[in-house]
Amino acid sequence: PVLGAGNASCTEACASIGRQCTVATLAALNPLVDTVEELGFLMSSLGANCTTYVSEWGTGTDVPNIQPDGTCYVSDTDRDSSTYDCDRVPDSGGVLSGKRRVCCEDALALLMSTLGANCTSYNSGFGTATDVPNINLDGTCYVSDSDRTEQTYDCDRVPDSGGVLSGKRRVCCCNETLPEPVQSCDHPVLGAGNASCTEACASIGRQCTVATLAALNPLVDTVEELGALIVSLGANCTTYVSEWGTGTDVPNIQPDGTCYVSDTDRDSSTYDCDRV
Repeated sequence: PVLGAGNASCTEACASIGRQCTVATLAALNPLVDTVEELGFLMSSLGANCTTYVSEWGTGTDVPNIQPDGTCYVSDTDRDSSTYDCDRVPDSGGVLSGKRRVCCEDALALLMSTLGANCTSYNSGFGTATDVPNINLDGTCYVSDSDRTEQTYDCDRVPDSGGVLSGKRRVCCCNETLPEPVQSCDHPVLGAGNASCTEACASIGRQCTVATLAALNPLVDTVEELGALIVSLGANCTTYVSEWGTGTDVPNIQPDGTCYVSDTDRDSSTYDCDRV
């Protein structure tokens, strides 16, 4: 990521370090700038400091940015690609006020260069294809979509062009060994009111996944187990509800002490870390 000069667009900010801004790179930056905590940390790493935060303009095409007085504008979490604009000059009601945009250099180009290749052009039209990201012989780089489902990844897919082998080279990530599946929940946490599990886990420096929620389930699928766990986390269940056991926000506790118990046999589709 790069912090542009006052009144500079991301196109200009990236060009100043010999790189390129694209809609895809701005979208890739967004998970680092869509909360007060993350934006503040990133600004600090870029040599600036946020004194206050504004979240009302989270889809503004010049957001995220920082004002000369330290006011930082936080990005929305779920943004449409139409809300990103590399060429937008940051302003305040049409007046240039020295705002500095936070931009993301071309991550795919940077990765390709470290791997000994160079992107000459980009194609974002096939972002969920199972052989993307890749680079064509002519230097065309195929950019991945930001929000991809698991079924769009395929280690065995041979990269082709309409069924014809054309020398495309895939960008792959290789582990020495397969990761161990999550067998148990080693750190249950009770989130703040109205917080998602993504937020609750992030608050203690950890990460929520579908696998960790599934690993938690044996501890919360009976009245007795859920009650004991809630007590260990500093709260108390006064009554229990079992009718919503596959709700994507279950298990949970209401302010009045009503605890919602999870079903025993749940499909992975019923877990959602981001559900508020």
